[in-house]
Amino acid sequence: MTATNRDLQEMVQVGQFRQDLYFRLQAFPVQLPPLRQRREDIPLLASYFMERMAVHLHKEVTHLAPETLNALQAYDWPGNVRELEHAIQRAVIVCREKAIQASDIPLGAESAQPERIDKPLTLEAFERRYICQILEQTDWVIGGPHGAAAILDLNESTLRARMRKLDIKRP
Repeated sequence: MTATNRDLQEMVQVGQFRQDLYFRLQAFPVQLPPLRQRREDIPLLASYFMERMAVHLHKEVTHLAPETLNALQAYDWPGNVRELEHAIQRAVIVCREKAIQASDIPLGAESAQPERIDKPLTLEAFERRYICQILEQTDWVIGGPHGAAAILDLNESTLRARMRKLDIKRP
């Protein structure tokens, strides 16, 4: 959800947004169209995210297969650049070749529509599920350059504290 100038003005008036920050932001407004309106940026962004994650994980992932680029450009990216970044990060983690294949990135009907759940997850339950997923991907390695803390961009102690709070234990 994007806040418009009018939304921010209203938030300032009711005390939900800092007035000094509002005036600083007004000095140089930036309008950036969603990723689905600038599909030509997708290959460059995907390559950048791939290279950065491959270096981070010390994996030799060097390029995206042509069919992967086609799939990325055909997808609407409702989560914008952040969704693209996370999809590429996941692909680097799971890919077994030098090239990211389309099968390494779950796109299409199953990922375009969110999973239907009768009762929405609480933020705590969502966080617990997400941390557990990353821990599974790293084989429960918390520290080091390939550990869950690094992937989550957290300090090891912060991740361990979150795990204690959420009662996350290795099975």
